Amino acid sequence: SGVEAVARLELVYAQAKEDAARAGEELEAKGAELAEVREACEGLRQDLAELDPQFKKAVEAEEAAGKRSEAAAAALAELYARQAHGSRFASKAERDKHLRKEADALRKAIKERRAEADRLRKEVDSLSAGADKADADAEAARAKLADARAEADARKSAAAGLRKERDEAC
Repeated sequence: SGVEAVARLELVYAQAKEDAARAGEELEAKGAELAEVREACEGLRQDLAELDPQFKKAVEAEEAAGKRSEAAAAALAELYARQAHGSRFASKAERDKHLRKEADALRKAIKERRAEADRLRKEVDSLSAGADKADADAEAARAKLADARAEADARKSAAAGLRKERDEAC
């Protein structure tokens, strides 16, 4: 009968109105969550931007230390080659003493530079790990954002469908 149809339509309308209100609330909540995710992404971008110059500087320092180490090794090799030629010194003992002293100084310099290169490699590895983590966090935030958008779109479509049903029923 007509009264039942009107009552059913009112019920459908009330349900649709309630669903639309709930969808609107959820959409607002997702919007707030989206804003938080965007803020987190921006923070991660800033962190990454801060780490990038340090990373590049550490890589350059490592390369410079490697070059210095190679130069010291070459100088040491030259000293060993000159050790066979004793024209500068009065005796072999004097020459050997001088060459040992120079060789020890160069070994010490090489050891220090290798230690510096190792420290810089560790720093580069640490910065790389930080950059990788920031990338992973940003990717996770992007995925969460995409999920939130998809869910908001689905709820929006559902609310539109309910509105259309309500409008057709009236």
